[in-house]
Amino acid sequence: MRLIGTIARGLILAMALGAAAADAQQYPNKPIKFVQGFPAGGNIAAEQVARGTPDGYTLLLTTTAHVVSPALYASLNYDPINDFAFISSVTNVPTVAETVAPKFEMITWIGTATTHGTPKPILDRLNQEFRRAIALPNVEEQLQNLGGFPRSSTPEEATERVKSEIARWKEVVQKAGIANR
Repeated sequence: MRLIGTIARGLILAMALGAAAADAQQYPNKPIKFVQGFPAGGNIAAEQVARGTPDGYTLLLTTTAHVVSPALYASLNYDPINDFAFISSVTNVPTVAETVAPKFEMITWIGTATTHGTPKPILDRLNQEFRRAIALPNVEEQLQNLGGFPRSSTPEEATERVKSEIARWKEVVQKAGIANR
């Protein structure tokens, strides 16, 4: 939880610095809202962003919960892939196998998304700002001190990661015999 808050603060600060340098007529020209529903309100937060205006002004901090929910819930009020434009995958946290349970693979990650249909130049700008924020020495150091491995990705890489993780978690839930809610 502390890691997510630190990441959100660092990214918001870097984006604010980038936004301040932008021309008033260019994106962004008003405050950007960052929605974080983790842990209990993740699906509510995701639905809010999915139903939002595709203008890049409402962002979702995604976590592994975003890809596990489709495996656990028979019905969500949003499509976890097609209702979003994924911006970047921000950081990885060590796997369980790397820490306490060899042969068990689970990588926790944090990413960002916005409403599907957001124009590509806005997605590119957001991705650029996230990459810049993650590369800041103090942000990278804080993430590493909290056990994270800072890494940014392209929107396409982030989308592929979400797709593959959803498929993986559906298989895990099915093999475990966990009933959908």
